[in-house]
Amino acid sequence: MQVNDVEALLAGLRSGEINGTFDLPARDALTLKGDSSLDVSYVPYQGDINYLSPNFEKGPFKNPLIRQAFNLAVPVRPWPAR
Repeated sequence: MQVNDVEALLAGLRSGEINGTFDLPARDALTLKGDSSLDVSYVPYQGDINYLSPNFEKGPFKNPLIRQAFNLAVPVRPWPAR
């Protein structure tokens, strides 16, 4: 599902309707990091957030088979050396 409205994206992450995203402005990721009901992980890159982990405690990613299928379906590239 693609959500173009940042406020709708934030609401979906907080409610558990959305379990993760790759398209979150840095300022909003920092806001979410202060929310104790969420586990926010990110890697800064060119001032943007490029990674946000799905919520493994509720929603579809709670199921280990869903996590395994997701892991197999998403191409993974190694982090570039610095």
